[in-house]
Amino acid sequence: MPALFVLAENEELSNNANVAAVHKTLDEHHVPSSIHVIKGITHYGVYNEGFDEATRVELEWFEKHLK
Repeated sequence: MPALFVLAENEELSNNANVAAVHKTLDEHHVPSSIHVIKGITHYGVYNEGFDEATRVELEWFEKHLK
């Protein structure tokens, strides 16, 4: 199943390195996955200043993988 990871560059509640490791494992197993890092935001910034960028990336992903 394809996976998209949208990360906050300055994540403070999780660990972006762990997400990168999962992405790498999926890639090694030929599972379509992608990481997109939104620069300059913290965890909850995706709902504010990073909202438009996150939404654009997510819609592109859904269009590609769910169509």
